[in-house]
This record gives sequence, structure tokens and C-alpha cells, in this order.
Amino acid sequence: MALDEKYGRDGLLGMVCSGVGPALAVIITNPMDVVKTRLQMQSELTRAHGSGESQARAILKTLNQIYSNEGVHGLQRSLKVAMVRDGSKCFFRIGLYEPIVFR
Repeated sequence: MALDEKYGRDGLLGMVCSGVGPALAVIITNPMDVVKTRLQMQSELTRAHGSGESQARAILKTLNQIYSNEGVHGLQRSLKVAMVRDGSKCFFRIGLYEPIVFR
């Protein structure tokens, strides 16, 4: 059985599903990536001063601050880029696994 007969349409469907799933999951995880990036930038700027604040408290404080100042749009900053990144990465990595391995 040729590769295209076995994985033709179903293979493409598997690739699409393996890309769409992670792209949609980014909607949930992106706010924490935004918070992580903001905290990393703050730590670079205030490395010498040091803060006595716990990491969990800093995360919640930053999350609340972004939401208060910028709303949901601020928490979902760069969402499109993250969706394309994760979707395309998994589209090829997970979607091509079965056609290549079980050839």
C-alpha cells in the first residue's frame, strides 16, 4: 500500500488536527506567558534592587496589574504569533509522526 493511499486524506486531517489543538490551547496559556515575560523584563531592570516579594505573589500582582491597565487585550498580547508558532510546530512534528514512522 502506497503512502498516499494509507495516509492521504486522513493523514492531512491528522496533521491539521495536530496543529489546531495546540493553537487553540495557546488561548488558555498565553496570559501566563505574557506575565512571565513582563516579570523577566522587570527582573532585568530591577536586578540590583531585589524584591522581598514571593514569586507567586509577584505573578498574581502582575496578572492583576496587566488586567487592570490593559484588560483582556493586554493578557492576550501577541496571541496570533503564539498560535502560529505552536500550531505550525505541532502540525509538522506531531502530524508527520505516523506517516514517517509507520511507513
